[in-house]
Amino acid sequence: MKLALGTVQFGLPYGITNRANARVSDGQIEKILSYAYSKGIHTLDTASEYGVSETILGKIIETQPSLEFSIITKTPRIQEKKILPRHVVLVEEKFAQSCSNLQQNHLYGLMVHDSADLLADGGDRIVEKLLSLKAQKKIKKWGCSFYNPEDLFSVLEKFDLDIVQLPLNLFDQRFVQEGALAYLEAKKIEIYARSVFLQGLLLTHAQKLSSINMSRAQPYMNHLDEICSENGISRLALIIAFMRQFSNCQFVMGFNGVFELEEVFEQIEKMDVGKKIDFSSLSVSDLQIINPTFWKNKNQ
Repeated sequence: MKLALGTVQFGLPYGITNRANARVSDGQIEKILSYAYSKGIHTLDTASEYGVSETILGKIIETQPSLEFSIITKTPRIQEKKILPRHVVLVEEKFAQSCSNLQQNHLYGLMVHDSADLLADGGDRIVEKLLSLKAQKKIKKWGCSFYNPEDLFSVLEKFDLDIVQLPLNLFDQRFVQEGALAYLEAKKIEIYARSVFLQGLLLTHAQKLSSINMSRAQPYMNHLDEICSENGISRLALIIAFMRQFSNCQFVMGFNGVFELEEVFEQIEKMDVGKKIDFSSLSVSDLQIINPTFWKNKNQ
């Protein structure tokens, strides 16, 4: 099972259960990076829109040259009906700023942060710029982040991507059910799966759902706990068992402290790989639950 390190919480308060409304401390970030690298996590997922994340990563990596991470960042969201030349200039400027903040001359990957920018009139202008950066060896691969399978298929009809990022977790199995993962694997496109914990929702005690305005998730959380009880495992163990099915995915996981990362690896190491669980019954179709962009006052 391949893991990548998500870094949004390094630069911004993140997650539906982050009641302190605070980002991870610099000291804790350094510990997370060192431990993650020692455990074979060598890819970082970041973005210019993740607050001070890129700047902090750059400072730490500069002082610890042994941390040779492959870094993937993202373009700024344009969110206009038509992509104009000035938008392409913005993409290039933001990329240059990201490289400067990260203290890197080149990056492993650059993803379009919002697939709507590629599907907009003139979206090919952005693609041309990313292909130019690739030709200049400023990036090794380019791709796009998606929120739904429909947009993914629409983009792939127009462009040949190297990498994609998409949500995948116990509740959100749309990309599996609609054949997107199988299609991507057949095309040999690198897959980065995010929202493994659904911003912490999947690990939240059922009694606390009302306090985070997620009472509508109660029946699904109850069923989740039933599955855990039937199999004699924790929610974290169930999540990791789910992840193990997808050998062609790198799972982007974010942590608020090194202790959380240690807990994940402890669970991975003692996982019963022979246990068979039907995960399909956990799938949820309610977008108000599975798509964080619908959550009020929470980061996307």
